Amino acid sequence: MKQAIPNEGHEAAVNHFGLRLKQNRAPAVTDPHRPSPEQIWYYAEIWVDGQLLDEPHPVCVTSVLMAFAKPRPKAWNHAWHDVFTCSCGEAACANIHEGVGVVHDERHVDWVFRRPQANNFGIDPIAHRKWCETAQWHQYRFDRHQATRELTRFLDEAWAVLKTCDATEHSRSDMLNWFDNDPRVPMRVRGTNGSMSQED
Repeated sequence: MKQAIPNEGHEAAVNHFGLRLKQNRAPAVTDPHRPSPEQIWYYAEIWVDGQLLDEPHPVCVTSVLMAFAKPRPKAWNHAWHDVFTCSCGEAACANIHEGVGVVHDERHVDWVFRRPQANNFGIDPIAHRKWCETAQWHQYRFDRHQATRELTRFLDEAWAVLKTCDATEHSRSDMLNWFDNDPRVPMRVRGTNGSMSQED
């Protein structure tokens, strides 16, 4: 059950946002009965002030990009985003039912959320209350311009990887979906040969 997003106001310190592209490799299997080539897949890590934000769940890059997108005029300036999720893509599957509360103003984007993100006590009301009582609130304030620069740097790195590596098809598909929320230009105007179009 998601509730009102607590916010410390305009006096909170500004944190440095980082998003790093990482890879996992599964070595080739030479067993003649079950041969398999080397597999590579990519994922992201969130770093704050040079420290890994080490929630034990995959980062949903699409949700991170959406969380930093500036709301349209007259739209709500706050929302909950599933920044951390299950490996299947459904946060609820990992018992993450609240996510990260995001609040926007003109210069900053605040993230407010409980840690641990997953409620491992269960889904009944008593278990949920126990999680609410034990999980600690954390708040980070990011400069919108610094975070946007970091997101575009991250996407440029991911685009270069897509053009040159043999990632698994599933990993490539996930990475291509990130560009639907590119803060500069949507995927539809990128060159079909893997290069940036003139509109970028």
